[in-house]
Amino acid sequence: MKNMKLIMENWDKYLSENQPDAISVFHEVCEQKEAQRKELLKEVGGRVRYDPDGELDVEIQPVGKWSALLGMTGILAYTGLSAFALNAGGAVGVAFFLSTNAVTLAIIGTLTYAYFKAKKLLQGFFKNSTAEPSEEKDLFSAASNKIQAMIEAAKEKAGLTQEQAIALLEIVNKEINEDEEHTQIAEDLLKAIDNEDSELVRALTDELDDTVTKIIQRLQDELKQHIEQTASEEELPVTNDTSWRSYDSRRMYAKT
Repeated sequence: MKNMKLIMENWDKYLSENQPDAISVFHEVCEQKEAQRKELLKEVGGRVRYDPDGELDVEIQPVGKWSALLGMTGILAYTGLSAFALNAGGAVGVAFFLSTNAVTLAIIGTLTYAYFKAKKLLQGFFKNSTAEPSEEKDLFSAASNKIQAMIEAAKEKAGLTQEQAIALLEIVNKEINEDEEHTQIAEDLLKAIDNEDSELVRALTDELDDTVTKIIQRLQDELKQHIEQTASEEELPVTNDTSWRSYDSRRMYAKT
């Protein structure tokens, strides 16, 4: 029995020493998901523009969540969102969970572990981290690079300007930050990283990546609905007939 216990202890020690740490697993899964997206992009011939009926080739009415998209057509925004979805990932999902200003922070170079720690914005995460992570393990650096890549992809694939791409990505940032499902997954993921639970990190990173894509696709659906709604409102006939007012007044006074 004593020998068996010693063997099991040595085996557990061997497994723990040879198992990749949680943050390495996180980056590994992110790379795998990115490779899958690149394969998908190859299958569609690198095309992310889709509007067979031309219904999106109209200017977006800048109201509500789309208020920052002044002068942008629906097809450009829709294509930009597709470019974002193909270039996002787990690190971006974490950054957007931590801050609604992640896009701005990435652009000015302050989307860093040191910044979030100094501002006390890590909300109890990375409790076991005492120093700034090394470059290969830094998810903040990875997120910053990916955000820059998303902006460039939107400019290349959709023909957006730098300002337009940033405005559109900031909408995505806010939408993801406020999504309850995404919030829960991101919280669980960061806790799993801190607890060095590599298998849970693997599953949650995959899930987070998929959720980011799903939210962007939901925005695309909302954009189409917004364009259809504003188009139908513009087609309503304008009339100076005020007889309906008299009718309503008669009905109102008839009840008194």
